[in-house]
Amino acid sequence: MKFQNKIRVITMLFITLFGMGEVYSQNSASILKSIEQNNLLLQAYRAETDAEILENRTGITLSNPEVEFHHLWVPPTGSKTRQDISVSQSFDIATISGIRRKLAGKSNEILEEEYREERIATLLAAKITLINLTRTNALIKIMEQRAKDAQQLAESYRIGVENGHNTIIEQNKAQINAITINTELQNLKLEQQQLLTELRFMNGGIAIEYSDTIFDNQLPPANFDEWYKQIEEQLPLYAAAQKATELSSKQVSLSRMEGLPEISAGYMSEGLRKGDKAHGITLGISIPLWANKNNIKQAKAAEHASRLHEKSVEQQLYYTLYSQYEKCKTLNMNVVMLRKGVNEANHSAKLYKALTAGQISLTDYIVEMQMIYDMFTQLFTLECEYQTAVAELRAVEL
Repeated sequence: MKFQNKIRVITMLFITLFGMGEVYSQNSASILKSIEQNNLLLQAYRAETDAEILENRTGITLSNPEVEFHHLWVPPTGSKTRQDISVSQSFDIATISGIRRKLAGKSNEILEEEYREERIATLLAAKITLINLTRTNALIKIMEQRAKDAQQLAESYRIGVENGHNTIIEQNKAQINAITINTELQNLKLEQQQLLTELRFMNGGIAIEYSDTIFDNQLPPANFDEWYKQIEEQLPLYAAAQKATELSSKQVSLSRMEGLPEISAGYMSEGLRKGDKAHGITLGISIPLWANKNNIKQAKAAEHASRLHEKSVEQQLYYTLYSQYEKCKTLNMNVVMLRKGVNEANHSAKLYKALTAGQISLTDYIVEMQMIYDMFTQLFTLECEYQTAVAELRAVEL
């Protein structure tokens, strides 16, 4: 029969796709960079963060100076008038010392960490979509070859029926096999289109072309504890918790300063009856006897809570990432073993020889070829799961 060369093409394709050599994707990094620039949700979050930063920078200066002007009529006739002018400025220690400015700066640092968390989440979602798309592209590449070979196989059996070498039942089986494979191919192409649409949405409506069929060579860290020490302070959640503790500590200082008197100073001019004028400086003091009650206690309690929260976040992140690290190691071992098993079990050429020699039926041949394809599908799925796990583990590095 005429499809021997096609079977060999399939075999070589499988070896090429699943060989042990490492091949790297060339455009996934540029796609992630494009999404970072064009993602509308990320742009909106950036604008919202900038607005909140500006809001935090307001209200941290001295209060506005006060200017008063009095025009008074002197009794009993009211023919004489008196004019008074006063200018005053209040000074609170918290503003003068710069503690309010430092508090605003620390609040803005927390906002930046929250933005970084949103950025990482967006890029991670895009990277996982690319991983899924890589799997789909690879399956399509194999399935297109399978569909082509299945169609030629069906055509060969049709000719065989005409020449009296095959039965109509065999022809029907070959035709049904070709239809089934083509249907699966169309489903894969639909999945591919859906993934590309997701990427287009992430990229601000700009279409993305991505045809890679080989996964990026992502590996878990060789030593988890050493890696974690290097990236711990880069983790947005941990960094935000640290800065929140620093903010609460400064809030205690602010509460103490708010308990100090507020001073006001100014100038006053007062017109007198005989045309004389009195003028000079004015000083005032505001003593916070009741307004600051319990503020320091509340600030200290909030600081203690922040420190506990920071320790909780640190511990949670460590064990969450460690669990993910162990998962990556297990999946990696499974991928290596399955890849080796698939390469060893790929006996499609032998199946063809057995079919042409009459050692197996067409049904057996179709079933065995499907089993081989199912093994490769399982390998792709496991590889996809592994790459996703590594991407989630190393998301902070995006």
